[in-house]
Amino acid sequence: MVMHSLRCDGSSRRRPPGYPSSIEQLYREALERRAAMVHRLYDARITKTLNAQRRPSETRQDSEEEDIQAVITAMLSLREFIREQFAPDEEDIRDLALKLQLRTLDYTDKKLARVARVSVLPPYVGGPDVIDAFIRENVALIKTIDERYHDEVAKLMERGIREGLSNRELTRLLDEGFRDAGKLSPVDGAKYNGERIARNQMHRLNGQISRLRKQQLGVRQYRWRNMKDVRVTGNPGGKYPDATPSHWDLDGKLFDYAGRGHPIDGHPGQRPGCRCFDDPVLETDSKERLQAYDKNTMESAERRRQANAALLGLPGDHKVPLTL
Repeated sequence: MVMHSLRCDGSSRRRPPGYPSSIEQLYREALERRAAMVHRLYDARITKTLNAQRRPSETRQDSEEEDIQAVITAMLSLREFIREQFAPDEEDIRDLALKLQLRTLDYTDKKLARVARVSVLPPYVGGPDVIDAFIRENVALIKTIDERYHDEVAKLMERGIREGLSNRELTRLLDEGFRDAGKLSPVDGAKYNGERIARNQMHRLNGQISRLRKQQLGVRQYRWRNMKDVRVTGNPGGKYPDATPSHWDLDGKLFDYAGRGHPIDGHPGQRPGCRCFDDPVLETDSKERLQAYDKNTMESAERRRQANAALLGLPGDHKVPLTL
């Protein structure tokens, strides 16, 4: 059976071919702004609470439990306020998802049309379940950023108060953390978590929509492709040579779109951090179906154009807009 590969060489690229990096950047920037906003609220609330408990330069080792309780109580109150007043906006998430869907479909259709040598493809049939599931999952993930930030700040405040730090030193921990902890500060950790969520979620959604579209167009199989750089798991000369499963070894292997992909990691891009992509294989019968649809659609459009021309009493070769 004759097969036509749709591969766009991505050996030197850090993102899959056609990946809408600009949409990921929008999401990442939105989560970064949210992390900064939450950080400012906590900084202000903790500073106010500490100053009400003791003078800014004062340390009170004899009443550390009282100070800890006051700070934690204030933080819990603020956490509830954020949950109620700054819940993740589902419509904003939907807007990002739809923008990505539009870009993904545009790239996928152009590649398929080029290989099949057609001008018109069947319309994309929805996929609302994919978008709705994306919204639910991302609302939950954004909430985890806030929860992790809260938990890290609570640990820092308790340790700092027990070690006798001043108010100024305590609030500085929100930006710097403890240097001996070997961890990111709470605000930097929140921004990193947001970046990771934006990257992983956009890669997954891009892959889901792309696979759904290809299946709708009759493409049954794909070859696994990796990015061929040092970050690919299993690359003998890369950063993770012993990682399993090896996505380096999966490169070029054939999978079914209707299947589950790799037994452990699923389809390309599904595992967090995976930048692999599916390289569709267009079989002869699928190509012929797309060409037949293209021919029928174009002939139908021509008949409508001629009917419009006759209706207006114009020559049959007169160019009449199909919108009439």
